[in-house]
Amino acid sequence: MEIINALLIPFFDAKGAAIGTVVAEATVFLIQFNIVKNIIDKKEITKVFFKYFSCGLFMLGTCTLIGINLEPTPVTTILQIIIGVISYFSILLLIKDKLTYSIIASIFKRIKKCFF
Repeated sequence: MEIINALLIPFFDAKGAAIGTVVAEATVFLIQFNIVKNIIDKKEITKVFFKYFSCGLFMLGTCTLIGINLEPTPVTTILQIIIGVISYFSILLLIKDKLTYSIIASIFKRIKKCFF
């Protein structure tokens, strides 16, 4: 994957690095998916993928709107991160994602152990 970065970064700078990273992650996903395709249910994994992908698109939209409407400063970046995380997990909570609820319950259980 360093080859892709070596080709893209000189022409596209940080955007080239981002594209290279996405290509690398997609390649790893496809290889891993190909290895486990006979073990897992393809319909279930596709359903799960689109659920999280949709939440990611919503988060992208909120972060993009913030970036368009505010000056590019470190404060804007921090605001995009905070609102992006909140929007992503809010959607997961709204659609009652079991994994998200399980993680939240686990966190509260650990907090309870530490303080009570």
